[in-house]
Amino acid sequence: MKTQLKLAALALLSAFCLQPSVLVQAATTVAITNHYAYGANIGWMEGRGDVANGAIIGEYVCSGYIYSANVGWINLGGGAPANSIRYQNNSGTDYGVNHDGQGNLRGYAYGANIGWINFEANGAPKVDLATGNLGGYAYSANCGWISLSNA
Repeated sequence: MKTQLKLAALALLSAFCLQPSVLVQAATTVAITNHYAYGANIGWMEGRGDVANGAIIGEYVCSGYIYSANVGWINLGGGAPANSIRYQNNSGTDYGVNHDGQGNLRGYAYGANIGWINFEANGAPKVDLATGNLGGYAYSANCGWISLSNA
């Protein structure tokens, strides 16, 4: 009887520990096939982050993180703007990248090691709503233009 209980416990443990990818769902909305961005001064960035903390493109706002091995985590926003609709980008507590529902991305992201990254009309940063692919450019005063597409 004890042997059967030990075997059952071992089977249950292995189901949870050996196959975490089955049990954990990704928290990012960035396409799995086009998830890298590139800045000439900072190198490649990962839009899916570590999957659990990747970029999330919502109906009105973006949240989550982009990861760069050279500059660390870049915060797209907390996901809860002060007015509950869009980030106003007027304070250190209400900033982020807004999504206009048409795929256009506007606002500010922040990286502790590089400062503010501006998602502005000049670079036409966008997301393809059908595929999740990012495109266009964002601008960082400290790093220059960042291409959001790896295509």
